[in-house]
Amino acid sequence: MRSTCLKNLVVAVILLLWTCPVVAELRLCDGGFHVIDYTVNDFVVVCNGTTVNVLDGAILSEMDIYDTSKVDVSGGWMDFLISCDDSLASVYGGSMLALVPLGNSWINVFGCAAVDWLVVDENGVMKIHGSDFAVDGNPVGYIDLVGNGHTGQLTGTLLSGDTLNAYFEIYNNGTISLVPEPATLLLLGIGGLGLLRRRGQP
Repeated sequence: MRSTCLKNLVVAVILLLWTCPVVAELRLCDGGFHVIDYTVNDFVVVCNGTTVNVLDGAILSEMDIYDTSKVDVSGGWMDFLISCDDSLASVYGGSMLALVPLGNSWINVFGCAAVDWLVVDENGVMKIHGSDFAVDGNPVGYIDLVGNGHTGQLTGTLLSGDTLNAYFEIYNNGTISLVPEPATLLLLGIGGLGLLRRRGQP
């Protein structure tokens, strides 16, 4: 009877360990340069001024960036990209579930095949480069979206030509800045010069 109880206990422990995922971290905190173009089953933590490039082939559940570190994403899939503590992330491609700048950090978005959710909190800044921006279907141009509890659906065309259609939430002095693409910026500048020139004529 005792051996049957022991066998059942061993089987129960094996089943528990087998069915409960173990959450681990991959820490990239050496101040160096790293490339991720492969599947990482653990959380990825980037800190201490480390630079990471995320390329095609990368599959990540979450990447947390701290301490003035820098991450450039040009491909792959990631559930969550979270920047904190004066870090910087730049997104040129790939697909993500959520982008989250927190704690005086920045995320620049130039392109992204898909992103579903944008959350900006604790003085975080997200700069989205592109054109034809609208909030809940209403054109907004190039503005800063701010506010505590400001939410909505943001659409537009990113600088890369990718379509943006993401739900956003802004809290605690967070900001989403909608930045014109360089061609639009150039046209606005030329138009402004034309107005100044015309104003100077009698």
